[in-house]
Amino acid sequence: MLRIDVLGPVRATVSDQPVRLGPKLVELLAILLVDAGSAVPAARIVDLIWAESPPPGARTTLRSHVSHLRRALEPGAEQVIITVGSGSGAAYRLDVPEDTVDAHRFERWSAEGHRLLSADEPDLTERAAALLHNALALWRGPAFADLADRPFVLPRVAQLDATRRVAHRDYAQALTALDRHAEAIAQLSGALVDDPYDEAVRRLLALALYAEQRVDEAAEVCRDGLLLLRDRGLDAPELQELQRDILHRRLPSQRRPADHAKPVRPSLLPPDPPQFVGRVAELDTARELLRPTADGSPTVLVSGAAGVGKTLFAIRLAHAVRGDFPDGQLYVGMRGFDPTGAPMSAGEAVRGFLDALGVPPERPCQE
Repeated sequence: MLRIDVLGPVRATVSDQPVRLGPKLVELLAILLVDAGSAVPAARIVDLIWAESPPPGARTTLRSHVSHLRRALEPGAEQVIITVGSGSGAAYRLDVPEDTVDAHRFERWSAEGHRLLSADEPDLTERAAALLHNALALWRGPAFADLADRPFVLPRVAQLDATRRVAHRDYAQALTALDRHAEAIAQLSGALVDDPYDEAVRRLLALALYAEQRVDEAAEVCRDGLLLLRDRGLDAPELQELQRDILHRRLPSQRRPADHAKPVRPSLLPPDPPQFVGRVAELDTARELLRPTADGSPTVLVSGAAGVGKTLFAIRLAHAVRGDFPDGQLYVGMRGFDPTGAPMSAGEAVRGFLDALGVPPERPCQE
């Protein structure tokens, strides 16, 4: 079965085995994906790949690229790339079921989650939360991450990013409606890091913190947003009013008793780094070492000199094995070699983990 992923670096798998694609084949695949279902003229593909400097015999080279891509994606009898026309009028069309591409699954699940959430019924809200969680989990980094400088992907990237922002808000609203405020905080905190100027996300985060009786933090989220927006010359009257209501405790507390709290599944991993290459053998070894056993989950220590890529290796490994850890993933950058900020203390790191796990600040520590 063919799978094509664009919510991160562009990649393809056939029967769960990765397909090796060179840079030009990745570009060609992305061009066909952006116009999936439509025939893209060969002349336009040449212009998109080589811009104003096509090599001699570009059409012949393109036919060769198409042939290589076909062999990579069509190991069986099923035809994926269709040739339309011939000669100077030739065009190529990618012909795959929509669910072959992760972006289409993301959009379908997000739309269905939004529809169910609008019904405002508890059973449907649970279903909406599950759909939106699965939709957002498809992302491994920025869409078309390895082609971010290519103009032909920018409209599609903008469309996917806009849908992702809506999905984040919908998911947080679903979690809040289900009184799963701690999970909503974890999701919204990550969304706010991605876009600190998103006022709607900031309001939802402040409300979730308030519902967890973390009033000072809720007010701080509002205050930080007002300062950021003011620096851009923007007013935010709704955010300002929310800050006043929080400070004066004018909002109803929606916090549920601890006995009814649902388990929190944090997802703190940064995006899968598109710049990471190689280390295939080391990744395979580490994945094998991390397989859960009857005695629990083992630990792998990655060591080496500064700057050799330990952090990127660990993040890539974490994304590779995240399916084996359905209870969630924790991550913290201690800023040990960050020239722009002070190193993070152990207390800060632990507090961040406790927040992500939904442990309230006032809960006493136990041995």
